[in-house]
Amino acid sequence: MREDVALIDRVATLFYALAAAAFAFLALSWLVQRPSMAVRVVEVTTPLGEVDPGLLEAVIQSDVRGSFFTLSLQRVRQAVRKLPWVREVQVSRHWPGTLRIAIEEHKALAQWSETELLAADGTVFRGTTRARLPRFEAQHANPADALARYEEARRAFAALGMSVTRFGMSDRGAVWVEADGRLRVEFGREQFRERLDRFAQTLSRWSEEERAQVTRVDLRYRSALAVARQPVAHGRVEAAEAKGEGT
Repeated sequence: MREDVALIDRVATLFYALAAAAFAFLALSWLVQRPSMAVRVVEVTTPLGEVDPGLLEAVIQSDVRGSFFTLSLQRVRQAVRKLPWVREVQVSRHWPGTLRIAIEEHKALAQWSETELLAADGTVFRGTTRARLPRFEAQHANPADALARYEEARRAFAALGMSVTRFGMSDRGAVWVEADGRLRVEFGREQFRERLDRFAQTLSRWSEEERAQVTRVDLRYRSALAVARQPVAHGRVEAAEAKGEGT
């Protein structure tokens, strides 16, 4: 008899515990769906340089669903992450009803294609800009390899008082550079560092007038270079080519 009573007590205790848990769950479900538990404020805590505020607002309105407790932070993060120029996103809740979004934008270094840019870390991302950036023609090359060669060229040309305006690299690694929007230099795919140094040494021996006349330099020779100049008489282009074994 005592064992039956003890069993009934245990069953009753379990029943009350389950009932209490169910009640608590229903009460919590009711509470989180109350208007007072809604996300009332969305704060973008970082300044936006290139991200379109209109696109960001549209994404927030579309993907901030549920109450303060039930909305998916991961879903919001993934949606914002797809926007042009967005490199990384952090999303967090702040009581009582605020959602905070921190956005890290890409730092664009060059125009990679008509709809893509190259970031300073070698990432190719979707986006456009009105900023005047060097234009890459290296879509078939590895972005990291192209960036490494570009940085070498940029530093060397900057030391000569020139800016790289276009940079090209083939899938086989052949490099060419356009400087100041007028001078094209062909480096080929071998001995890039040595040819860059040879170009700098050659240019340093020319006068300002000679530099201004040069439109093309071809360094794809073992120990020589070819130079094309602007017209200096009778509308003809002077070309001087030093013979050497091509590489």
